[in-house]
Amino acid sequence: MTDPNRTLLGKWAGTLRMTRVHIYQTPDGLDIETNEHFEVSNTRVFYEDVQLVTIHREYGALYLFLTGLFSLGFLLLMGFLASLSKEAMIAGIVFGVMGSPFMIAFLVRAAFGIDVVTIFGRRSKAALRYTFRKRRAREVYGKICAAVRAAQRVRVTPPVSPAPLPPDSFPPLPPAQ
Repeated sequence: MTDPNRTLLGKWAGTLRMTRVHIYQTPDGLDIETNEHFEVSNTRVFYEDVQLVTIHREYGALYLFLTGLFSLGFLLLMGFLASLSKEAMIAGIVFGVMGSPFMIAFLVRAAFGIDVVTIFGRRSKAALRYTFRKRRAREVYGKICAAVRAAQRVRVTPPVSPAPLPPDSFPPLPPAQ
């Protein structure tokens, strides 16, 4: 059953802790559903509580290191086998084909990165990650900023000026000379 007031903004999965995160937009704020193995937790960031919305690009040092290491290893193995003999060159080509997905993954991440929209609330935080859809990341960033501005504009009231003092409470003027 889907809620008509909730719109899916993004979802992503973490590899190390086996987490899946779904972020929905509601009229009041953002709902974050986090699934870690069998444990599901829901948090919410209200638009009135948002203090900062950022968009930045990250590359992932561990990801780049591991994919670069595997692709370099397969490339070196391919070069070594290709230099031995013509029969070993076939095995080298097989290892080169096995290492090409790692090289492609490394080059794509190094060239494009991951765009991350982060929403900081008073007590909670939401992060949306976009690997390939850079325009969608900017659109979501603009939508969230507009919704936060509208919600916080309603909350702000003009300052009330203090009541004027009654005429009797003014101190007397000094005597004229």
